[in-house]
Amino acid sequence: MSLFSLGCSVLDPPKKPSQVIVFEAVGDPGKMLPGVDIFHHEKVVKTTGADGTASLQINGQEGEVFEFKAVCPRGFRSPAQAIPVTLRRMGNDSPQVKVRIPCVVKERTLVVAVRADGGPNLPVLYLNREVARTDGSGAAHVSFRLAAADSVSLTIDTTSQPHLRPQNPTESFIGLEHDQLKAFSKHFDVDAPKIKRSVPHPGPVQVGPMRLDRHLR
Repeated sequence: MSLFSLGCSVLDPPKKPSQVIVFEAVGDPGKMLPGVDIFHHEKVVKTTGADGTASLQINGQEGEVFEFKAVCPRGFRSPAQAIPVTLRRMGNDSPQVKVRIPCVVKERTLVVAVRADGGPNLPVLYLNREVARTDGSGAAHVSFRLAAADSVSLTIDTTSQPHLRPQNPTESFIGLEHDQLKAFSKHFDVDAPKIKRSVPHPGPVQVGPMRLDRHLR
């Protein structure tokens, strides 16, 4: 019996399976992220393109596990753990294996729209420092860059207008998962000055002349 069949020896080692991996880097929800470096054994093997994806063909033994590390661009937090990919024998019509790389934005933009109804020309304070001032209609806005664990407290300072109520209202905002516009609305009433009513002071009591005629009889 011949050891060769169609030009191939039965003693030839079996061909190692190969697999195409498509890495998909995601920044904001629904937004693909370019510029993500993919490392294998401390070497960059791929970088996601303008569409946020990168394709890589791996070869090895079926069941072999390959570990990749993703480094996201500046302003994004990279995955802390390695990304494992297990090699499977796949047919020609098998779908590509897709691997998601989450890159978390380190900071988000928070815009606070201040509406002080009845409170024109009032300072808006952050950490006791004026960061905005309401206009003639009581409107102002201020923006921040916040990490997910950060919080911001704003105060509408009414010190210059002590007749307004409430006095120095404050509102807090916590870190965000995406850019947001928040409202800080407050209605002010004018505290009518108290009118001191004067109590009539009793005047001197007039005592009439004594009738002495009865004592002279």
